Amino acid sequence: MVKIDDDAVLFRDVSTSETFWLWLADAPTNFTKLRVQGGDVNDSPSCFIDAGSAVDISDNLRRVFTRGCTDNNNEFKITQWLLDETVLQPLFTTSSLVEDSVISLAQIAPQIVFVATSKKLLYFNLKSSAPLIINEFFEPVTTAVLKSQFYDSTGKTYFHMATDQGFNTTYFWLDDILEIEENDKLEFNWEWDWTLQVTDGLITDFDYQKFVSRTSDNLGKIMTVDVAAVNVRYTDGTWWRMGSTKQGVPFANTTSVGVVDWGKDQAAKSLTARSLEDQGLVVFVGTKSGVFYLEDGSTSPWRVLEGYRWLLGNNVETLKLLNGANPGALVKTEHGLSWLTRNTDQSFSDKSDQVLEVYNSGRHGLNMLGPEHPMHGLVSQIGYPEFGNPAKDPSQGPSDNDGLWTAMLLAAESFRYSVTGDERAKVNADHMFNGTRLLQDVTGHRGLLGKNV
Repeated sequence: MVKIDDDAVLFRDVSTSETFWLWLADAPTNFTKLRVQGGDVNDSPSCFIDAGSAVDISDNLRRVFTRGCTDNNNEFKITQWLLDETVLQPLFTTSSLVEDSVISLAQIAPQIVFVATSKKLLYFNLKSSAPLIINEFFEPVTTAVLKSQFYDSTGKTYFHMATDQGFNTTYFWLDDILEIEENDKLEFNWEWDWTLQVTDGLITDFDYQKFVSRTSDNLGKIMTVDVAAVNVRYTDGTWWRMGSTKQGVPFANTTSVGVVDWGKDQAAKSLTARSLEDQGLVVFVGTKSGVFYLEDGSTSPWRVLEGYRWLLGNNVETLKLLNGANPGALVKTEHGLSWLTRNTDQSFSDKSDQVLEVYNSGRHGLNMLGPEHPMHGLVSQIGYPEFGNPAKDPSQGPSDNDGLWTAMLLAAESFRYSVTGDERAKVNADHMFNGTRLLQDVTGHRGLLGKNV
């Protein structure tokens, strides 16, 4: 799976090597099926896929994504596809011998790709035949996370790289590097952060603040995660570690991080603050034990989302943040995809209506009695023949908690009617009162309720 811009995620269909699915943030329950034209797209452990922001080609907003694979002869082949409606068409293709093992790839723009090997960072112009060396690492690296960040206000493209040796940032103007010839020397001015004693281990992922517009050359903060902590890299190059003891980070063993643009307004103090309350952003972190997120300004800044209430498994492989009209987090675990979003417009009345819609839907197994008699006025658990699949016919068996769940919902609807005067609440409370009374009647002893009917 690969993020292709702020409102979509693209991933390959496991059933075929020539079909991809597009997940849109504006309609997260719908997928768009994409077809590939030309080229073999069978993925393997030696293949890397990445994509950058949407690009403007021929006056149309299109999406481009890049895939690079190393064959048995150490030849590295890169193919870049252009998304045209629902068809992926080859845009650029090149291949070159790479001496060292490839460990990461980043699409910077159409035609421009950066590739990290164990010893070098390489520049590929897909119209050329050979790559250029951007940087040689001091020692061989085993991991590299590459991301680019384009700023309209300055015209610069910022490039960030996290490796075994630290966190590195540089910038360039895209027009300049497009003009580089094969024999030219490519040199960047790097800002090097040695993180050996700053972080708790290798940086597994990082993300940065997204600004709609910037009036200055200020990058904003960058959030990184490692084996035991969440770290903030500030605009002046300083770092702040959020750990479990003082800052209350819930889990270790992080795998991914994403910064959402629906946090608080970016106050000036948030760019330097060393407190959870003043970070001015929302951060989602994926771990091997679930997802947690930081939302500053709340009485409890850390929220934990784990277990099947939220996720299809707790071992988060990757996490992608979508910042479109319906923002949220797309989480990939060992059992599938989970979509996490926040409905800020939902009232208590809306939530109550959703609960009662399920109660009155017939899922409890006695819908043949009509809407006036769901489960004889009782509430009980629902079982599905397939985990997490409500489309299959549900089943319900006797439960010794029927009286408990019914009494809780009866009390809630009674309080609701007392506060709001909503007649629907009274009707619902009457149904569940009759169910509770049924548990009394079947025993024939006043004060002794049956467990179920």
